[in-house]
Amino acid sequence: CTARTIRRRGQSARATAGAVRYNPTAMSGGGMVARLLAADGEVGLAVKVYHKVNLALLGLTPVALAVDSTALSFPVDMGLAFAFPLHGHIGMNYVLTDYVPKISKAALAPARGALMGVTALSILGLVKLNLEGPGVTGTLKSLWRGAK
Repeated sequence: CTARTIRRRGQSARATAGAVRYNPTAMSGGGMVARLLAADGEVGLAVKVYHKVNLALLGLTPVALAVDSTALSFPVDMGLAFAFPLHGHIGMNYVLTDYVPKISKAALAPARGALMGVTALSILGLVKLNLEGPGVTGTLKSLWRGAK
């Protein structure tokens, strides 16, 4: 069973009858790996991280465009290299949780594993772009620059 009822301190059984929490470690028996794969599993934590990353992206994106080709562009680009894939990972986990079980419940764990791979490759690619290339912001700005 991946869901369990939790009785909160000081509440009656009747008050907590509808309180169900998803337990991501129950699906694979693992701890940290299961939590990373099921990024939407711990609803409170995932929602908090998702919203904080969303707010960070709202601030970092215009800053990145403003500080391109300055000393601040590298740290901002590194922040974007982690924030964009993390935001996408948590959001896509919600999509996987909603739609993959409609096809096959057994396909959810492999789909999450594939998503973890895509997220890891995205982070590695963006970090490499920052270290060896023009950076995330420089690359995006090059789309609007004319040929030299």
